[in-house]
Amino acid sequence: MEILRSWGLADQVRARASEVEPCGWVTPTLASGEGTVIPLGYPSAAEAAKVSPSRPAWAPQDHLEPILVARLRGSPVAEVRFGCELTAPEQDDHGVAAVLHDRSTGATYQARARYLIGADGAHGTVRD
Repeated sequence: MEILRSWGLADQVRARASEVEPCGWVTPTLASGEGTVIPLGYPSAAEAAKVSPSRPAWAPQDHLEPILVARLRGSPVAEVRFGCELTAPEQDDHGVAAVLHDRSTGATYQARARYLIGADGAHGTVRD
C-alpha cells in the first residue's frame, strides 16, 4: 500500500477492498464454533497506523489489476500489451532486448528495457 500510495492509487484500491483484520482460526471441526484466533504475520490496522499512513488492504486481484493497467497506460514510459509472447530475450551491459510476438495478429515487435521481470507464473518460460 505504501507503493500504491506513492503512485496516488491507494484510495482507488481501498474503494473496493474488504475491511478485514487478517487472522487464522484454529478449530477442532468446522461446525464446532469454538476455536482460537492466531496471527498470520500481517499487521493489524492499529499496528500499521503506528508506522505508516497506509494500512494494509485486502483487494481482489480483478479490482487491483485494472487500476495498475490504467496507471501504466497513462505513463509516458510504459507500454502495455496483452496476448503477446516474449521470445529471444538477450541481456547485455545496457539492459535487455527481446522480441514480442502478438498471438492474434502474428506481428512481431522489438522491445528494449533496462529490466525484464519474469512474471509469467511458476511454469513460465521467461525465467528459464
